[in-house]
Amino acid sequence: MKAANFFLVSLFLYCLGCSSGDDQNTSAPESGVAAESSSDAVADDEMEGVSESNELPDGEGSSNNSQLGEGATGIDAMSLYREAQSQMKEGNRTAAYETAKKAMASFIAEGNDLPWMLLESIDTVNGRIDVHFNMGEKERRLPDDGIIRPLSFRIWSGGEEAQLLQVIDFEIGRFGGKAISAAIGEMTDSGHSNYGVLDVDADYETIRKRVIELVTQE
Repeated sequence: MKAANFFLVSLFLYCLGCSSGDDQNTSAPESGVAAESSSDAVADDEMEGVSESNELPDGEGSSNNSQLGEGATGIDAMSLYREAQSQMKEGNRTAAYETAKKAMASFIAEGNDLPWMLLESIDTVNGRIDVHFNMGEKERRLPDDGIIRPLSFRIWSGGEEAQLLQVIDFEIGRFGGKAISAAIGEMTDSGHSNYGVLDVDADYETIRKRVIELVTQE
């Protein structure tokens, strides 16, 4: 029964993924060993959050933010963004993820189309992983049917001329206006790859651990 459910969830995510149209880098990550957080690598100049593959409508936000924040907080969005990064550096990663959700709600309220926030950088033996909190059109508006990708883990090679090797996402599948499935996945040239199912309300630590295990496995 579990196998059947896993197959149906995987099939659902595959079908939605094929129609999502997201352009992701699909090279394989380098293997290594367990990683440690290195959020100090997050620089102020990376607060820009410019993403060529994540265009947004002008000044329009979502009225349905049940999964990714619940509206304006009274604190300006950029201050919340910096607070989330600070919490990451201090190791309060679950709190940082929740603060990032509030930041997105404030960005929406302010009419700011910033497409993503850099939460942290994780050092690995062979490079690093940059964690992006996505604020694209789907993440802001929560479609009735489709896939949203709240988090993207961008795997980079080491060295002075680092190359982007792969982008792995935390994905939530929505159907009929509800979140029905979640997984670690990736869009590839041949379609969609599913690397394991998670709970739709999985916390940041769980998501992060799963991705690090996947990327650093030998």
